[in-house]
Amino acid sequence: MPADPWPRSARGGGPGLARPPHRAERCEGSTRNAARPCRAATAARRPWIEIDRVMVTRQLILDGVIVGVLSALLVLVARTTPSADYTGTHQQWGFPPCSMRVLFGIPCPGCGVTTGLAWMARGRLLDACLANLLAPLLFLVGAFLWTNSLLALTLRRRIHLNLTAPLSWRLGLYAILYVVLAYAVKLATYAMMTPGRPE
Repeated sequence: MPADPWPRSARGGGPGLARPPHRAERCEGSTRNAARPCRAATAARRPWIEIDRVMVTRQLILDGVIVGVLSALLVLVARTTPSADYTGTHQQWGFPPCSMRVLFGIPCPGCGVTTGLAWMARGRLLDACLANLLAPLLFLVGAFLWTNSLLALTLRRRIHLNLTAPLSWRLGLYAILYVVLAYAVKLATYAMMTPGRPE
């Protein structure tokens, strides 16, 4: 019968260690796969935010496209006049009105996003939230992507977020709940979005 690798004293049952060793501590004492670092110890030492060096030409080309597209969108929404009733601003770009609003008289989950982005470009956070709560979130995400890609192009550095699988699932759930909340707020405030509201 093989000997117990963790004796009674190491499990807290005697005068030895007061607790079992952590996974990282077990890994450091293990001789199996000694050439490869322990996954648990590596994950524990890895910071949540890292600054990576960018040298791949293909990635730099993609960063250039991201900076160009987001810059063009920012100029476009900044030159667009937000709708007085917080909906229908996209019609200034030649798009048709929202089909859900036309058929059923209620806004779709995306109604007001273009208006909110136009308000965000003017620094009007409250009006952007009244238009659609998704607009400030999308604006912040776009600002992060634009800044990150610009850093890669100029300094060859990129902000990298090390998200574990549980955290990624949690953030995904929070995003879904935020979309539901944004749509509920949009439905609740739609009746107050009357034409003629001053900018």
